[in-house]
Amino acid sequence: MKNKGLFFVIIGALFECAWVYGLKFAHTNLHYILTIFVVFASTFFFIQSFKHLPTSLAYILYVGLGTLFVVVAEIIATKNFDIIRTLCIITLLIGIFGLNKENSKENKNA
Repeated sequence: MKNKGLFFVIIGALFECAWVYGLKFAHTNLHYILTIFVVFASTFFFIQSFKHLPTSLAYILYVGLGTLFVVVAEIIATKNFDIIRTLCIITLLIGIFGLNKENSKENKNA
């Protein structure tokens, strides 16, 4: 069951990346409508992951993967690799997944 939850989180995070770019590049009403659709799809998959994963784990993975996907897409789109920015994002991801480890230790002790 956790694999299904992880699948929903990954799909939701990919849709999150899509709506970030949708907001960045939308210039017509159709683009805005598609962006709104993608926002709802992202939220739908995120909520579906709650049925298979603990809420805290699903949220941490969603935020961490969403951030990672957006940064990777930005690097690919602009072909501009900035080492300082990349190190900051890696630090953020380590912190997010570190919180997950700490949270799982607390749940085992409870």
